[in-house]
Amino acid sequence: MKESEAKFQEYLRQTTSEKKRLSSFGQLWDLVFRITPIAVVVGVIVWIFFQSSLPKEVFSSEEERRAFIVSVGEDPEKRVITLVTSWCPACKAMEASLAQSEVPFVRLDIEQSPLGRRLYDRSVELTGARGIPQVVVDRTWVGHSFSSVLAALNNASKRDP
Repeated sequence: MKESEAKFQEYLRQTTSEKKRLSSFGQLWDLVFRITPIAVVVGVIVWIFFQSSLPKEVFSSEEERRAFIVSVGEDPEKRVITLVTSWCPACKAMEASLAQSEVPFVRLDIEQSPLGRRLYDRSVELTGARGIPQVVVDRTWVGHSFSSVLAALNNASKRDP
């Protein structure tokens, strides 16, 4: 028993002295090695969040936007395009909110309109968001919520004197 205890004490002495001998550089390297995976995960989450919050331009120019609206038979002065389906409750709620607020909009059913489907596919490609409704204000995709539509309309009116 004394022999195993002596071996254990020797082991403790060796490992303790190895830790003491670890240089400042070694301690720093050990810290970096432990923190790096956490920092990478946090960085990816932050990057994804900021990418999704940045405005995404669906139309490259105002002329392209106006031509698109004319091609679906609507007034090019309308600034809001909704990409919806006939069966979606959230789409109906969006349309009701826009109508109640007297915001003129172009309604494109992505299951009925090939141009609406192409615009939906383009917005999915840009944003990764596959839900409906999707809304474009002026040239920019603004998301799924009525509040984001109002914010985009208000921000645009503040920029235009």
